Amino acid sequence: MSITLSLPDRPVFGLSDSELLTHLADITVAERQLAAARLETVAELCARGIPAARGYAHPVAFLREHLKVHPGAAGQMHRLATTLPHLPALSQIADALAKGAISETQAAVITTAIQAITAEATPQQQTQAAALLLSQAAVLAPKELALCGNRILHHVAPQTAEQRDRAHLEAAERSAWQARAFTLSPDGHGRYRLRGSTTAEGAALLHTILDPLTHPRHHTPDNTSECDTSSSNTSSSDTNGSGSSGTGTGTGSSDPHNQSSDCGNDPNGDPHGDPNGDPRWRHGCGRHGHARRRPAQRVSRPAQRAAAPPRRPARRPTAPA
Repeated sequence: MSITLSLPDRPVFGLSDSELLTHLADITVAERQLAAARLETVAELCARGIPAARGYAHPVAFLREHLKVHPGAAGQMHRLATTLPHLPALSQIADALAKGAISETQAAVITTAIQAITAEATPQQQTQAAALLLSQAAVLAPKELALCGNRILHHVAPQTAEQRDRAHLEAAERSAWQARAFTLSPDGHGRYRLRGSTTAEGAALLHTILDPLTHPRHHTPDNTSECDTSSSNTSSSDTNGSGSSGTGTGTGSSDPHNQSSDCGNDPNGDPHGDPNGDPRWRHGCGRHGHARRRPAQRVSRPAQRAAAPPRRPARRPTAPA
């Protein structure tokens, strides 16, 4: 493997915009080629057993110690170095990395996606999936490329993907059914903490049971009415004031809908009308479901201005004598 990088003969601040972009692209390609060469070296180190001979329990610990890299980067390096040479479908990934067409992170994403479909897809379908992901790596970042890798089986083997999704869904439902739990624990301050997990059917059942308790509807009581209250007040006042026995023009009657009560003093004969004869006003009672409302008094603006108190004229400051 030959890696060539032509460095400019002058500082980078003296380069034009196009030359600076070309220089950055050359450095990126060279860095990717160096990453491919490093993976080959790591694979040879692991094959010779050098990390174990040096007293390391795992090659990842050896790479982390000698290269001073993050454990995640060391693990990714070891996984790619030991996986790319052994799967025929991944050979094109190693070639693309050696040419500098993809980055090491993109190679790891594609490798993970191909390994996930090894059990369901044939070698030909795996090669097709790797080629499709390599074509998308030219325009997609590793995060978006991973989303494509999660759905790659639906493109190369749709029927197999549907069967796998159905099996995963059934396994998730069984796991949710077995992991059902519910705990009710006091917090020591008069409140209780609820915690648990259930299935989709159990969640629907809990919603059906708890919704009427947590979101009660507002019901109008049927056993009370303003008419009964006003009628009883009228009867008691008439009895205390005049001492009559309730005979005559309905005084002291206990019927809330008697014509002598507030509900029935409409001259037009409407039991819910206005005692003054206003047809727009209806007296409400709980039994008939009407609401007590009286039309708002509309006052024109000239009348409001006429009723407003006159404004005092502003005093002008007088000049000192």
